[in-house]
Amino acid sequence: MTNEEKESLSRFFKKIYNVTDEEIASLYNEAGELTTVDPLLTKDSERVARFKQEKSDQFKLGEKKAHQKIESHLKEKYDITDSELIGAELIDFVVEAQTSELKEKLTKKVDPSDIEKHPAFIAKRAEWEKSLTTKDKEWQDKFESQQSEWNKKQTLDKVAKHGLTYLETNFVLPEDPQRAANFKNVFARELEAGNYSLQENGDPLILDKDGKPLEDAHGKMISFKDHIDSIGAKYFDKRQANQRGNSGNQNQQNNTQAIVIKDQSEMSQKMAEAKTPEERAAIMSAAKTAGIV
Repeated sequence: MTNEEKESLSRFFKKIYNVTDEEIASLYNEAGELTTVDPLLTKDSERVARFKQEKSDQFKLGEKKAHQKIESHLKEKYDITDSELIGAELIDFVVEAQTSELKEKLTKKVDPSDIEKHPAFIAKRAEWEKSLTTKDKEWQDKFESQQSEWNKKQTLDKVAKHGLTYLETNFVLPEDPQRAANFKNVFARELEAGNYSLQENGDPLILDKDGKPLEDAHGKMISFKDHIDSIGAKYFDKRQANQRGNSGNQNQQNNTQAIVIKDQSEMSQKMAEAKTPEERAAIMSAAKTAGIV
């Protein structure tokens, strides 16, 4: 073995096994020949043993830190102040304490106030109250709607009564009771198409679509009397103080014989063309005879 090879091998042994020059010299005889490697084997055994020990120490250290972390978490969660409790003793303590607490809860009489404070109970109660409020509003809306319809019907009934009373007093109606009733029905339907309210004295007040008193083009409020006059004049003559009314009724009966109404459209056209109340009354009578009204 050349000196260069010896030097290279010596550096390798020093690096791997951390041996001294004396230990390397003991590997060679006086002739410079490599005769043994026992010292190196011993060094290698020591290196392996040391590596295993370090590995074991690191594992134990990691295991200890993990246990400490778990122990610290348990003590914090369950408010344990005894620092001497570790490992299995700590776990046994926690299990026993929680079991005792559970038994106490199971045997303890339930306080209704505790149930009412529970988040799940509070949420469910809020949901129930909301549902109840919604249902109450639905019934309230239905009640108010029915009440409104009832009030409207009551108002229209009183308006119709006022209107028919005024009509019978101030207009000439057909002498035939059936014809008179038919004309009253037509008059009442047209009257009920309006919007009204009752004043404190019971007299009807005519309203527009916005619920305000109805006015004419000059801003004057239209009275109920004027309203009845405008409707009644379409079908009847206005009664005069000295008028008996017989001649007008006779004319209506005579005119009826010359009029033939086929349908609602023809009736509306003839009513629009009529120039006198007598003509309009005769048209209505003919329409009744034809079964149109």
